This record gives sequence, C-alpha cells and structure tokens, in this order.
Amino acid sequence: MDEKTELDELEELARKMWDENNFKEFLSICDKVLKIEPNNIGALTSKGDAFHELKRYEDALIWHNKALEMEPNDIQSLSGKVAALDKLERYKDALNWTNKALEVEPKNYNALANKGLFLDCLGRYKDALIWFNKALEIDPKDIFTLTGKGDALLHLDECEMALYWFDRSLQVNSNNVHALNNKGLALYGLEKYRESIVLFEKILEVDPENIDALGNIGNILDKLGQQKEAITWYDKMLDIHPGNSIAMKNKKMIERRLKGWKFWK
Repeated sequence: MDEKTELDELEELARKMWDENNFKEFLSICDKVLKIEPNNIGALTSKGDAFHELKRYEDALIWHNKALEMEPNDIQSLSGKVAALDKLERYKDALNWTNKALEVEPKNYNALANKGLFLDCLGRYKDALIWFNKALEIDPKDIFTLTGKGDALLHLDECEMALYWFDRSLQVNSNNVHALNNKGLALYGLEKYRESIVLFEKILEVDPENIDALGNIGNILDKLGQQKEAITWYDKMLDIHPGNSIAMKNKKMIERRLKGWKFWK
C-alpha cells in the first residue's frame, strides 16, 4: 500500500474539522492545500463553503468565483455561488447562476427547486410553479419544494390549493415552522380565523419566540374585534424584539381606536 501523501493527510484532517464545525481551522487547511496546488478546485470551492458556514457570504463569493475561473462548469462551485447570492438576497443574480447550473446539469434537483424559489422571490409566481413542479417530478416528498409550491400559490391568492401543498409538506415534517406559518396565512385568507390561530399556537409550541406567529395572532384577534387581547400579543412581540416597528405600529393604531381617535375632528 502506498504511503499517504501530504494531501491525503490534509484531506483527513479537513474532514475532521468540517465534522466538528471548526470552519476556521478548515480554512487554514485549505490554505495549506493551495500552497501545494494553487489551482486545486476542491480547495478553492471548499473555502467558499467554509466562509458560507461562517456567514461571511461576500467572502464565500470570492472563493467560488476563483474556482469558477478555473472550471466554469464545476457544479459544486456553481451551487455554492448560488447559495451565497441567495443569502445576500441578490435573487436576480442567483437566478442567472442557477440557469447556468441547469445548463451543466439539466436534471439537477437543487437547481430546479432553487429556480422556483428565486422566481417566487422576484414575484414571478406562475413561473415559479413551473419549476417547483419540475423538481417535484424528481422528488415528490421534498419539504423545501412542497412548501415553496404552497408559497407561490398563496402569493397568487390560491389559498385552497396552497393549503393542499402545505399539508403535503407537513405530512413529511409536522413541525415545519415555515409550512405551519403559511398554512395559517392561507386559512386567514379563507377567513378561517380560529383554525388559523391554532396553527400559529402550534408554531409557538415549537418556537416560543417566533415573531411572525405572535404578530399573526395579534392581527387575527384585532380582526375579530378583540383589540385588548391583540395588544397583549403585540406586547409579547415587543418583549422579545423591543424595536419591532410592526408591533409598535399595530399596537398604537389599536390604542387610538380604543380611545375613539379620529382623523377628522
């Protein structure tokens, strides 16, 4: 058996550091690899992945770009660049690079699903549905895509259909907070207010400080004419996030209404 090379040893150490979430040490190992092989694609894009894990997304882009300069069709680098652009909310750029990934691998599941996501973020909801459907043909039980399809339908005010897809997602994972929240919004859109509150309360069982769930319950109670109870939920939001502008605005509006405040005296 051949003796391990220096690169083999660094590979083993890098895997260990990654498994331990020690991304700073992982980066130093990548640098050692790049001293030996300056054009090593794996080390270049792995640096991008590590910076992503450290939430240093601009740095992640730099290293994925370096990898793509060496190998423009490297799917790992393309995927890494898309992920960083997503975190930076640069959805148009993310969509463009997702299209590039699909040119390389037309059946790449993540790219198909991501294209649906970015189209949804850009307000192109009907187009998003097309790509979520393509992804679901490959994996009919993927939570990300099931929920994404529900999101697009909800944005189109197709609340009944959105409910169906959120339920499909929740069959896979009943504690999927995103699906629970948006199912609650769909029920709200159908004026099923009490059922909607039940969903938001379930979210709070999983995540007691979920700002969206707290605010949505406040909004529903206000809608039902229970203004004092609504204020209680906005106060809970403010206990967690004292500067939350939505909670402050909604609470102030209710307090004005309770005092009989009018625009025109």
